[in-house]
Amino acid sequence: MEKFFFRKVELWFVLLLVLLGAVGTVLFGAIVRNEAEGYGRFGPIGELVFAVASLPADVEDALSFAEDSWMSVGGPTFFDGRTGWTFADAGPGDRPDGYILFSRYDGDVARHVFELVDLKTGSVEHRVVLDSDRFFKEWKPTETNDIATPWIASRFRGIHPYMLPDGDLLVKDHHSPLVRLTACGDPVWRNDETLFHHSLEPGPDGGFWIPLKMPLAAFGGMTADFGNMGLGKVDADGNLLYARSFGDVLVEHGLEYLIVDVNDFDANPMHLNDIQPVFEDGPHWKRGDLFLSFRSMSAVVLFRPSTDEIVWMKQGPWRAQHDVDIIDDHTIAVFNNDVINTGDRARVRDANRVTFYDFDTGETRGPFDKALAEANVRALFGGLFELLPGGYLMVEETSNGRLLILDRTGRVVVENVNRATDGKVYFLGWSRYMDRAAGDRVRDAARAAGCAT
Repeated sequence: MEKFFFRKVELWFVLLLVLLGAVGTVLFGAIVRNEAEGYGRFGPIGELVFAVASLPADVEDALSFAEDSWMSVGGPTFFDGRTGWTFADAGPGDRPDGYILFSRYDGDVARHVFELVDLKTGSVEHRVVLDSDRFFKEWKPTETNDIATPWIASRFRGIHPYMLPDGDLLVKDHHSPLVRLTACGDPVWRNDETLFHHSLEPGPDGGFWIPLKMPLAAFGGMTADFGNMGLGKVDADGNLLYARSFGDVLVEHGLEYLIVDVNDFDANPMHLNDIQPVFEDGPHWKRGDLFLSFRSMSAVVLFRPSTDEIVWMKQGPWRAQHDVDIIDDHTIAVFNNDVINTGDRARVRDANRVTFYDFDTGETRGPFDKALAEANVRALFGGLFELLPGGYLMVEETSNGRLLILDRTGRVVVENVNRATDGKVYFLGWSRYMDRAAGDRVRDAARAAGCAT
């Protein structure tokens, strides 16, 4: 054995091995990049090489599983130890009517769950535990994901679920395939031809609008890590009806300065987090238009897909905002995270706000600013709001694991702190209000399917 390891080797042979190693390394890297960018030109060989390259990350995930706290946001003292649902009133008469489709990560089962909560009784009428191993079976990610790891079942988050009248659910994570599940959580179909993320909203003519991740054509393309935003529309059968690269829209409208800089490269200059369809014509917009919220640009855009036109755009006074909603025929409001970064870290300046903008006057106002500050609502990222019947305001502090409902006076009448028995508070996943009729309908559908709580 010693003679084998220490015998003389010709120099030409050593140089040949070095050359072959260098060529092999370059070829290996080229195949990995090709697979990561989704081209798949090398077939099964490419899949094998990508799997080998992913082994270190997979091993790290496996080794760190036991102490994985990626989904938790705070410990036992967070929110003064409060936990679960609490109602400030003496009875249900002072609560809003209807249901919450509560989207949350359940730390006790290490899975994301959906719960249909009756606001009058406080009871959970239906519950679905998401098992992404089932509906993502044989799906393999082809690129890195900077805000989610949907291919790991214990880290999958069901972001902004939508419940259809028959109780079926449209479900996705950030940058994941879109799936339809039965009321019991069984897979119906999966669309993995692109990556879907953030909001999911029904449109006025059927179908659902969802942000996409897609390539940028302008400038001859960008590096693989560039997060170009796209607008997508799918039907209830999972067919992609419309897809448009919004980075290319900005370039074509002479707004390329919003996504490319002369000095520093930003791989995520847009970060589209909400698409809000317009259902009725008004003095400032038309049915079928889309309001778009871009966090990184602190911009809200009114886009007209029918003509590929940017009708209106405004940056600020909101900062890092989420969830733009139409209030009336001349007013919109946004969940204004009001995040700033003064060089050391990003932080919420005072508290989150719900900022109203009047198209008639060009003025902004914050009627809930004081109440949100008193409730210490401070989501650094994520978050949404909804005005409920009766003058109530629902706010989800996604990144802090809390949901609140405030009455007209600013009093907190409903609160949920998503705390598990380990004492930690876990992420929420963009919950949705449902009126009494819609909630009753899906509750009854779940019961008929034999899977209601």
